[in-house]
Amino acid sequence: MCGVTGWISGTADSPDREVLARMTRALAHRGPDAEGVVIEGAAGLGHRRLAIIDLSTDANQPMRDASGRYLIVFNGEIYNFAEVRRELETRGHCFATRSDTEVLLEAIKAWGPAALERLNGMFALALWDKQRRTLLLARDRLGKKPLFYARLPDGGLVFASEPHALTVHPGVPGGIDPVALAHYLRLNYVPCDRSLLDDVRSLPPACYAEFDLASGLRITRYWDLAAKFRDKRSFASDEAAAEELRALIDDAVRQRLVSDVPLGAFLSGGVDSSTIVASMLEQRTPSSVLTFTSGFLEDSFDESPMAERIAAQWGVAHRTQHLDPKHLDLLPAMVAAAGEPLADTSSLPMYFLCGFTRQNVTVALSGDGGDECFAGYETYVADKLHRMAAHSPRWLRERAHGMLDRFLPVDHRKVGWPEKARRLTAALAQDFPRAHSSWRDIFGADELHGIMQGGWREQVSARAEHDLFDAYFGKHFAEVDGCDPLDQATYVDIKTWILFPDVDNSRNFGAGFGLQVRF
Repeated sequence: MCGVTGWISGTADSPDREVLARMTRALAHRGPDAEGVVIEGAAGLGHRRLAIIDLSTDANQPMRDASGRYLIVFNGEIYNFAEVRRELETRGHCFATRSDTEVLLEAIKAWGPAALERLNGMFALALWDKQRRTLLLARDRLGKKPLFYARLPDGGLVFASEPHALTVHPGVPGGIDPVALAHYLRLNYVPCDRSLLDDVRSLPPACYAEFDLASGLRITRYWDLAAKFRDKRSFASDEAAAEELRALIDDAVRQRLVSDVPLGAFLSGGVDSSTIVASMLEQRTPSSVLTFTSGFLEDSFDESPMAERIAAQWGVAHRTQHLDPKHLDLLPAMVAAAGEPLADTSSLPMYFLCGFTRQNVTVALSGDGGDECFAGYETYVADKLHRMAAHSPRWLRERAHGMLDRFLPVDHRKVGWPEKARRLTAALAQDFPRAHSSWRDIFGADELHGIMQGGWREQVSARAEHDLFDAYFGKHFAEVDGCDPLDQATYVDIKTWILFPDVDNSRNFGAGFGLQVRF
């Protein structure tokens, strides 16, 4: 976990070093090991480093290539950097460090933006070409590493790993985007191509952007997840499919175990995190695997007993720490670490777990994404019930919702069955895409209208509702139109829910402690 910043001046003047240094220091929590700021003509790049691979100062950033033409800052990790390095060495490229940063730099020199298609990793990067006076920005395929940017009044551009670092620059006013605010109240997060700040945007996942003062900003998508859903593979048997899946998981875990610092894993006892730890045990001895769990006093939320049973069965070194009301004093620090407002109920326990884990290791593997990839959420069951009930008369569906909403008791357990019943019957009047999207709603459109007051209500109104479904959920459903409904639902969740917000909570909260989280 590192922090990147940058400023391309729109005038003949170079960026102000002190302003860029303050932008970079605003990300100090992401990288406690080193800080670097370089000004070169119209460009200035800044970096905060959390050292994971090649701990030497030679791997510090911003990093120049041997010719002095290129300058790069990079947040993340390239898992297949060793293979890419070997290929580049056959082409005559020489390396002065063991870092994946230098491999990334040389790969872009060799292949341009097409190098991104060769990378297996999580990354947000910026590369300045001094000769062409162009900036390349890029993010990994699923947007695991964040990258925000803003255009400046003079025609220039600033970028950073977190939005608040941009507001340090006097050209970024930092006003609130009313539509993004409405989206936040509807979803508990801001969709991934926006920011709560009016003039700040996020580079979408699987995209790169090229910027120069003459042509402006041009965004290109270099990878398409929807194609994988439309072109499904077939297998001779379920066993053959399972065997290949296991090999893929083992390979993914193997690549994420590359580290020059202590490494562990989150373990909840569920299928996703347990699968990751099981794969780690295929490649490491149980005594060398460290696992971590945060527990709760409320039984319906507490997963620590299951995690402890799994850990004991496997013989791994396991640690549990319980979250209780006294830990509410962590709330201000958690809010600061989130970067943007984030109302996810797991935020405080995840922040607590990251801090607890960082006392022992610098890198932690996580099962994040398992539910989206393997249909683990109960909402997929709700989708199936919705399709079954869609054949019943509309008046019956509306009557059922009215009665349940009126007579069912309020349940304060973790997603109790009364709340599930209300949600399901309320969605029966909608088509499948809108019904599936509604599982994520916190405040409905009518409630949102009541919350917004005065000028805010006028600025949001129907525009926010249109943007939220048609330009967000609806757009992604259209990308896999004709696929099986379950495939559509998991695809949309990968493109929306797994990315909330761009500064995903577990990885960003890890940054608050200098912890890197991988999945």
